[in-house]
Parts: sequence; C-alpha cells; structure tokens
Amino acid sequence: MTAPASLGPAATPEDLARRAEEACFAAWPAPREVLMDGWLLRFAGGHTSRANSVNIVGPSREGAAGKLAACDALYRAQGLRPILRLSSAQPQADLAPALDAAGYGPPRDASLVLHADIGPSRHDAGGATLAEGRPDLAWRAASDAAAGLDGTGAAWRERILDSFAVPVAFASVAVAGEVAATALGAVHGGLVCLNAVATDPRHRGRGLAARAVSALLAWAAERQGATGACLQVDAGNAPALALYGRLGFAAELSRYHYRDAPRP
Repeated sequence: MTAPASLGPAATPEDLARRAEEACFAAWPAPREVLMDGWLLRFAGGHTSRANSVNIVGPSREGAAGKLAACDALYRAQGLRPILRLSSAQPQADLAPALDAAGYGPPRDASLVLHADIGPSRHDAGGATLAEGRPDLAWRAASDAAAGLDGTGAAWRERILDSFAVPVAFASVAVAGEVAATALGAVHGGLVCLNAVATDPRHRGRGLAARAVSALLAWAAERQGATGACLQVDAGNAPALALYGRLGFAAELSRYHYRDAPRP
C-alpha cells in the first residue's frame, strides 16, 4: 500500500486515520452506545463485530483490568460476549497483558482501513440506482440475503439502517429486474465511508459492485462535498482488495483486529 496521495495542507496520515475511524463509526451506527473513560462500547444485539465491540477512542484514567470487568458486566447483561476492537489508529496502550490475564482469545479478523481521493469519476456507474436516507425494500432484501441473516439478525440490521445521523445513500444495481449488487455510503468529516458492498454470487465478475461503489463516490463528491473515501476490508479478502484497488483505494490508513472475551 502507498501513502495517501493528498491529505490537505495541515493534515497528517495520523489525522486522516483518525478521521476515517470517526467516519467508519458514523457509517455503521450502533443503536446503543456507552462512553466509558475513553472507551466506546457499542451494542447492536450481536449483529456484526463492528457494531458490538469496545473501541479505544481517547485517553484513560483508570486501569484496563477494572474497565474490562465493567465492560464484561454491561455486555453480559445484554446477552453478549465482550469484544475488543484494537486499531492502530486508536490511542491505546498495550492492552495485550490485561486481555491475556482476562482470558481473551487470540487476534482474529485482521482488517485494513483504506483511503482514496475523490476526483472526477473515472468509473462506470451505469445502471446504478441511488436512494438517499433510507434504502428501499429491494435493497434491504438483497443485502440481508447477501449477509445470510435470519430473523433476529435482520431485525438488528434494520435498527442499524434506521440509526444514521449523517448523510447516507444506498446504491443498487439490478439484473433482469432483481437487485444483484448493493453498497451504502455515509459522509462524515469530508469522507464517505463505504459499507455493505455485496454481489449476488450468480452475478459476480461482471463489475456490478464497482458500479454501485462508483455511484456512491460520485454522490458523495457532487452532492455532499466529500473529498475522500474510506472503507474497511478483511486483510485476506483478495477479490475485494482487487476491486477496491481498481477503484483507487491504494492508501492504507490503519489496521485492526478483534479479541473475544472468554465464554461464561
């Protein structure tokens, strides 16, 4: 990965990484949150680790052991197992000893946060449909199917989709009248963060997801004044990395992984 191409006159890579963290939180909102001494606890009924994890967002006054115990109590009360999301963009001390002592599992799901400058669209967004504010039923159904959600998971996903407090748009591309690719983009702090990028397995390899993403990038730049885009992707997802590379996401801002509390 290369360094970000343009960060602005006063920006640094660290500044951009912090902005992207904030944009990513806003672009996948948790219906319930608690801020505790520099730690942000997010709750969404267990649907996705991003919306159900502890994130270090500021300096702490208290020791990690006591706060881990407090997190454990809050998550267990909602029938959830605590998850720590540890990002290179977050202001954290070395928590590994405290997590090891508390029985947390090894790191999992290593992921990258990537950035692209937004300029005039060079990509084909033909056939993409955009809905601002709320997705239509066809988008929701296709996105739920791509995620393999059951009734409970779909219900919590609905709550997430209804929790946006920043400008958001939902892109879809149809084939023979059926939604075959989806994506969403939410704008915060001059960045559009992309989420829920998915393609029906029957229609992969046709550039449909790229069209959905391109439509969102154009919307963010032209309608919302965004100057950059960011997204989170599994570090081992070669097809997704190739897609995003073709769309200009060549700058790695940060990395993160999760660690799970022990089962009761």
